[in-house]
Amino acid sequence: MYKKAPSAIPKNMKNLISPLLKIKIEYKTIIPVIIQNIISSIYVTKSLVLREKRLDYVGRIIMDKLKRYIIFLIGLFINSLGVSLITKAALGTSPISSIPYVLSLIFHFTLGQFTIYFSVLLVVLQLLILRRKFKVEHLLQIPISIAFGYFIDLTMEMLSFVNPQLYIIKIAALLIGCAILGFGVYTELL
Repeated sequence: MYKKAPSAIPKNMKNLISPLLKIKIEYKTIIPVIIQNIISSIYVTKSLVLREKRLDYVGRIIMDKLKRYIIFLIGLFINSLGVSLITKAALGTSPISSIPYVLSLIFHFTLGQFTIYFSVLLVVLQLLILRRKFKVEHLLQIPISIAFGYFIDLTMEMLSFVNPQLYIIKIAALLIGCAILGFGVYTELL
């Protein structure tokens, strides 16, 4: 049979058991601390992974926007190339550049410079018409107009050798310019 353990610890054994009791007490306090440290390290690791995913997501958004802006600028350049070729065909010009073209024939400013001035004038008129409905993002039309005007001047210089004399060549230049302009609009919408 089993002997019953004494209910009281003999005095000569207390000195031996008290360090063990301290160790037991320390284990009771250490184990929850270890578990808490493990949980917090898992949380920190998880939060770092989430932060990395979040940064990756933000990075992808920024790269996507940058890609879209670059494609838009390429489309704007293609549009200006089409407008310049249509103008060089000397059979008329696109509606947005007709007033600047006529003004560039009268005054010493270029077609691109008058395109910038005319576009800014249209934005100011838009501001006057819309008043409170005019949004701040509508002002983004101004830098786009400036870029478009400079692109028109650049492409007019690039196409300085184009000066069709025969009517059939003028029609071909006009049709090619319209196709290029259409492709530029398509590129801007990508």
